[in-house]
Amino acid sequence: MPLVPHMTHQDIVTYLRRELLPSVRGDIFPLLRTRHGAPFATVRLVLCYCDYLGALYSGYRRRKGGRPSQIAMSKKALRFIRDILGQIDPLYRLRGKLLYDIYRHGTVHLYAPKHYRNRKGRHLLWYIVKARSPWSHSGIGTMHHLRITRVSPGQRSAFPVSLFRLFFDLRRAIQRFAHLITQEQQSGGSRLRNRWVSTANEICKPTIRRW
Repeated sequence: MPLVPHMTHQDIVTYLRRELLPSVRGDIFPLLRTRHGAPFATVRLVLCYCDYLGALYSGYRRRKGGRPSQIAMSKKALRFIRDILGQIDPLYRLRGKLLYDIYRHGTVHLYAPKHYRNRKGRHLLWYIVKARSPWSHSGIGTMHHLRITRVSPGQRSAFPVSLFRLFFDLRRAIQRFAHLITQEQQSGGSRLRNRWVSTANEICKPTIRRW
């Protein structure tokens, strides 16, 4: 079913499992099947899905005076990464903000991931691998998904991501979100559903703009 206003708990679970999960697979898996995994496009898509899911997870409120506010925001995506992806792998709680800034803001706004240098002159480099395992081996050493690793003598470290791990973890996070919605329904709660509905209702409204 599509995203619609005033969804029930069961509507939300059905949407996540039958609409969003197939969409994630259809968008991302063909990229992973290419020779190098389309690294920039893959990380961009995964983290933009986190923008969308973060908005639905966090809810929507208008500004004072009833003025519209932004539906998707970085803080909402980070909340989803911390709370839901963090249940899949605790490293998302620890490194989620760094992941989002280097790999989402970099690829969306600047084509490629960002490269950091701190005031002490130490560099933090992006590093993308296609590996299905969180561990990978290369000419510069052994890497683990989301673990900062010293890559050479001196001032250089890398912040590696695995394309397949991002894909698998996003799918698990969507399943986890659906499970939390089901648990809430069974317990008689409504907080997650209310947040979802507030966002979905706003998304479903037409944008008022000249065209």
